[in-house]
Amino acid sequence: MSNFLLMRLKYSIMLLLCLAVVACGPAKQDPISPGKITLRVNPGKVCLPDRHPQYLNFDLLITNQASREIKVRKVSAAVLEGAEVIEQRQVAAQEMLGPGTTISASSEGMLYNPLVFNSLKPGVLIRYKVEFEGEGVPPVSVTFAPKPCFNKTRLVLPLAGRVAVGDGFDLYSHHRRREYQDPAWKELGVFDHPDRFGLDLKLVDAEGREFKGTGKRNEDFFAWGQPLRVPADGTVVSVYNAQPDNTVIGTENLWTPGDVETEPMQGFGNHVLIDHGGGEFSLLAHARAGSVIVRKGDRVRAGHIVAQVGNSGSSLGPHLHYELRTGWGLKGITGMPAYFHDVTVVGTDETGNGKGVALDSGDIVIAH
Repeated sequence: MSNFLLMRLKYSIMLLLCLAVVACGPAKQDPISPGKITLRVNPGKVCLPDRHPQYLNFDLLITNQASREIKVRKVSAAVLEGAEVIEQRQVAAQEMLGPGTTISASSEGMLYNPLVFNSLKPGVLIRYKVEFEGEGVPPVSVTFAPKPCFNKTRLVLPLAGRVAVGDGFDLYSHHRRREYQDPAWKELGVFDHPDRFGLDLKLVDAEGREFKGTGKRNEDFFAWGQPLRVPADGTVVSVYNAQPDNTVIGTENLWTPGDVETEPMQGFGNHVLIDHGGGEFSLLAHARAGSVIVRKGDRVRAGHIVAQVGNSGSSLGPHLHYELRTGWGLKGITGMPAYFHDVTVVGTDETGNGKGVALDSGDIVIAH
């Protein structure tokens, strides 16, 4: 057979194959059976916020036991008061949802809750629904009742004066974004993000400025070297005081990440961890090198000075990282909202009396 005829034959075969694909279309995948994809919330107790708009600080965990990959298309929610739907929200899949928008076969994905509400109160239920791309992939849903999470401990803000929350626990906060579903974290016994309700606190002036001059030195920042006080009575259970402060603003130039298995608190740099009892622990982190004046086992009283604001550990500038958590380390630890007393929120009538105020990103308060 001549080369010309051979090429004509190959062309004809390819044309027939293309026509067959067009006529028949792509092969359809078998539907995924109900129950192969499941949805749950983490942590199991979702805290009910009492400030508006109401952001629920939890994650959606999707388990894919099917034999193929699935992709999230939409997340929606309905607030139920009895049988009545009193509020609805939805959002299309996008990067801000986190690492779980595409979930491989036989694996788990995580979505950071993207929705805020205005109608939440004790007694309501919330039904979340996740829908997926393509045919034959059943949606999944989960229904839960958010609960108030007021503290047992009466807390005062560890930093006095005009204090700004530079980063709290809203959807965009880095405190919300740890991929604890990664196998490496699971091997360490991590089931949640202890920083979930973390607050980065800075001192500001009346114009909202954080520093004087160029802001290129630690000493330029109003918070640098300011006293850190005990939020409530308790016992010191962990201290560190030897980590040098970072000297180049915007970098962690004098901090090198260590082994989180043997040193789970090392990212906090110089710190003080206080046990208030009842499963509530206050962490004061990134303190100034050499400024910690308490030791493990010391009993401390609310308002006592224990350290100074610094820039140590995983820190990009002088500030206090504060979080209320369930214990030391990472294994089996979670975070909880902190309700502060003796504060006045600038621009509102919130005073932190009564049950206290749970601060979040953007808040500026006068802490007495």
